[in-house]
Amino acid sequence: MWSTKDMLALSTMVGQVNAFSADSDDEFRVTRENGSTQGIFKTCAVPVIPFLDAGALDVLALLWPKLLRYNQLGLPAALRMLADRGNNAAAQATAVLDGWKRQATTQPLAMFRSLEQARLNSWLLDKRLAILFNRETLPAQPAGRIRLLVSRLSLAFGLLNPFYNLEAFVGAQDSLVGENQTDSGVLDIVPFFLPAALRNFVVAEAGNWNGLSWEKLREMAGEAMLDARRRKMLLGLTRLAGVPVHHILFAANVLEWIPRRVGGKKADSISSDEALAQLDKAISGHFNHHSDPLAGPANLNALIRFLNWIPLVEGQENFQGRNWTYSSVCDTTEDLLAELAAHPESWRDGFGQAFLSVLKPQIENLDATSAKGRLLLHLIVAEKRLEPEFFSRGLGNGWRAKIIRSVAHPPADEALSSTKAVLPPSLVGGKPFNLALANHVLPAIIPEGFVVSADMVGSLLRENERLWQTVVLLSHSSSLKAKLVYARQIRLLVSRMEVPCWLESIIAEALARFPEVTLWAVRSSSQDEAEARGIYRSLLRVPRRRFQEAVLRCVASFFSPGAVKFRMLAGAGDLPDFAVYCLAYRRAEGGVATISRDCCTISVGKTAAHVTSGKPVQREIKGRVKKIRELPAITSILCQLEKAFGAVQIEWLEGLTTGPILLQLEFLGKGRQTKPRTVARSSAKVCRIESLKELGRVRLTLERQQEAVAIRLGAAINLDLFQGELLSLLVQHGNRVSEVRLHKPISPSSHFANICHYLGIAIR
Repeated sequence: MWSTKDMLALSTMVGQVNAFSADSDDEFRVTRENGSTQGIFKTCAVPVIPFLDAGALDVLALLWPKLLRYNQLGLPAALRMLADRGNNAAAQATAVLDGWKRQATTQPLAMFRSLEQARLNSWLLDKRLAILFNRETLPAQPAGRIRLLVSRLSLAFGLLNPFYNLEAFVGAQDSLVGENQTDSGVLDIVPFFLPAALRNFVVAEAGNWNGLSWEKLREMAGEAMLDARRRKMLLGLTRLAGVPVHHILFAANVLEWIPRRVGGKKADSISSDEALAQLDKAISGHFNHHSDPLAGPANLNALIRFLNWIPLVEGQENFQGRNWTYSSVCDTTEDLLAELAAHPESWRDGFGQAFLSVLKPQIENLDATSAKGRLLLHLIVAEKRLEPEFFSRGLGNGWRAKIIRSVAHPPADEALSSTKAVLPPSLVGGKPFNLALANHVLPAIIPEGFVVSADMVGSLLRENERLWQTVVLLSHSSSLKAKLVYARQIRLLVSRMEVPCWLESIIAEALARFPEVTLWAVRSSSQDEAEARGIYRSLLRVPRRRFQEAVLRCVASFFSPGAVKFRMLAGAGDLPDFAVYCLAYRRAEGGVATISRDCCTISVGKTAAHVTSGKPVQREIKGRVKKIRELPAITSILCQLEKAFGAVQIEWLEGLTTGPILLQLEFLGKGRQTKPRTVARSSAKVCRIESLKELGRVRLTLERQQEAVAIRLGAAINLDLFQGELLSLLVQHGNRVSEVRLHKPISPSSHFANICHYLGIAIR
C-alpha cells in the first residue's frame, strides 16, 4: 500500500487538469446551461502513477493549484509553460513523466505490473472506504448529510486517483506515455455468453432478484462445479478476474439487469453447450498465448469493466445494487445526487433550477457513475455552487487524515484470509492463488496457512522513507553495478528493521490460529513463480520465536543479486509486488511432477526441496500417464488438475497419514516462452571451466566474438553459485549463452533447469 504521506497528497488532487482529454473529446460530456461543453470523465484523471513510482508525488502536489488554474491548456502544455517561466517543480514533473514513458517503452512488463499494483491498491482502498462509510450513520439534517457525502466523495476520488489514471491510460489511443492498443480483452467477450452458459444458475430477472442470497449463490456454485466443462470455464474466469467462483455467478445474475448492449441474457437463443464452447475457446486461447492473464492494456481494461458486476463487500445490500466494486465512489455519488435533487435549496443563486432541468437529465442514465460524481464535485468545489451551510470547506483536514490512518493498513480480518480463499494474484502472489484454484478440484490435499500480502510488504517497506527512496533509485537505475549497490543497501536496511506494531499484531493473530504448529515454512510468493522459481528465498524449519525475522529475510530476498539480475533480463522492474506464504513445515519425501497432454515427468527426492535444488533424486519416472503404475496418488492428482487447467506442474510432499500434500501448482502453457535467439546454436564455442574463478575466460570470449557460447562445468562447481554468475553474463553480454553442459545430470524439475528453460538455455 502507498504511504500515509502519499495518501494525504493524493486526497487533495481532485479536479479537472485535462491530462488525458479535453472538454471537446472526453468520453462523457455534458452541455452546460450556457451551451458550452464540459468533459466529466478523462478530463479529471490525474497522472499520479509515474510520480508514485518515482517517489515524487510531493512534486505534483506542489504544482496542483497551478495545474488547476491552467487546466484549459492541458497538463503537458501547462507544465511546459510553468517550466519556461522558471518553475523547477514543473521541470521535475516533466522529467518524471518522460522517465516513466521511457521505462514503459523499454520495460512493458514493469509498466503492466505498476498498473496492476495501482489497480490492486485502489481496490483495497475502495473496500476499506466502503466499510467505513457504511458503518457511519448519515446526519439527520440535509445540510449535514450533503456536507458529509461531498467530503466522502472528494476523499474517495483523491485516494483512487491511481485507478482513474490507470483507467484513462489503458483506454486511451494517445496518452501521456504514447500510443496504446485498445482492442477488446477476453473478459469483454465473457458477458455476452455467461448468462446462457450458466442458464440453470441465473435466477434473477430484470428488476427482480427472485430471493437470491449469498447462501444460495454458494450452493449453486458448488452444484455448477460438479460438471467438468462448467468447472473448467468457471475456474478459467476465476484465474482471469481473481475473484471467487460464486462472484462469477453473481455477475451472471447481474447481467439480467443491465442493457443488452453490455451483455447477454439467459433467454438468448444460443444453447448452453454452445455458450460454454465459446467461452472455453476464448479462455483457453488466452492462456495458451499469454503468460500473464493481466498482460496488456486491453486485458486490464477488460478486467476493470468486468469488475463492475462483482461485489466489493459481501452482504444483503449487494442485492439492492450497493457495495459492488467502486462502491466508495459510485454509492456515494448516487446518495449525493439524490440529496441534491431532493433539496434544490442547497444550491446558490437559483442554480437549483438549472441543475434539475439541464444537468440532472443528462447524467441520470450515464453508464459511468463516476462521471456523475465528477460533475457534482466540479459544481460544488470548483464552482462553489452550494450554499455555505451545505458545504463551505467540507469536514476539514482532520477528518480526512483520520480516515486515511484507518485505511492505511489492512484490518486483521482482511489480512488473515485462509490460503484456500481466492484473492487477487497480485495481492497474494502465485503460490496461494494457484493453490486456492486447486482447492476447487482437490480440497483435501491443499494445506492451510496464511499470507503476509503484497499490500503488507509494500506498507512495511514504504514506512522507512530512506529504504523506500533506495528502492526507487534501484528501480530507475539502468546500470547493473548501481542496481547491485542499491540492492545491498536495501537488504542491510531490511535486516535492521523492526517489524511495526500493526504487522506484529497481524502475525501474532495468524500464528495463534495454528497453536499446534511449532515449525513453519516461510515461502516467497511472487507473480514470477513460473519463471523465477528459486530466485527468491524460502526459509524452512522456522521456529515461532524467529518467525518475524524469517519474514524479513524472505522480503529481503526480493533484492538479492540473483533476483535483481533476473528481473533485468525479464524487464520486470524492481518495485516490489511480493508476498510471503506461510504454512506448517513438514519434513517428508516429496517431489515435482509435470503433465502435458497426458505425458508425465515425476521426480522424487528425500524432500521436495531436494528435487528443486538440483540434488540427486531418488527416482525419476517419465511416460504416458496411463502407462505409469508407480505413485498412483500423484498420477491421479496430475490427471484431475490437467482436466481442469491444462498442462501443469506440481510440487508435493507426502503427509504422515493423509497422502500427498500440494505445496505448489504452476500452469504451463504456450505463454511460457523462451526469448528469441539472435545466434545459431550450432556455431556455439565451448568454454570449459573447473571453478567460478575461470569465468573470466568466458567473459573474454563473449567480448571478442558475437557467436553463442556453450559452458561446460567441472564437477566441483556449485550450481547455485554458478546461477548468479550466469545471470550476470546474460545481463552484460546479451542472451548469447546457448548451452550449459553439466558433469552429471540434474532433474528437469530443479530450479536451475527451470531458469535455463525460461531463458532458452539448453542443458546437457
